[in-house]
Amino acid sequence: MRRIHVTIDLISLGKGQGEPVDYDLMLFRLGLPERLDTENSRDALLLLQALRRGGAKKVLLDLSVLQYVDSAGIGVLIAAAKEYRANRCEMALSGVTREVRNVFKMINLQGFIRVFNLEAEAVNYFRYLSGPPRPGAG
Repeated sequence: MRRIHVTIDLISLGKGQGEPVDYDLMLFRLGLPERLDTENSRDALLLLQALRRGGAKKVLLDLSVLQYVDSAGIGVLIAAAKEYRANRCEMALSGVTREVRNVFKMINLQGFIRVFNLEAEAVNYFRYLSGPPRPGAG
């Protein structure tokens, strides 16, 4: 049995009113494992697709512990980014290690997917996408 171990955090981008859930004001942060490769890339893609199809509009992938990514892992990032973009959703990366960043630079991945050095920069970007506070929110 294959498994992918990730951490998932929910970050509020503003004050919502509760029900129904306002996915525009929610950021899903996924901490990926040390490797994203042929062993777990399919599971990673299924997880990202399930989040989007479940309503997630903003996803931040924390790559701070990712040490190795192969072509299958890169394919997952590209396929997920395409699906999110095609559905007016947004996906970004943060905490990219030097080794992984060098791989991304070789294929110009940062030209296709937003890459932030710090998680705080990414959260601010997603807050900007959410727009100003809505009347009656809170």
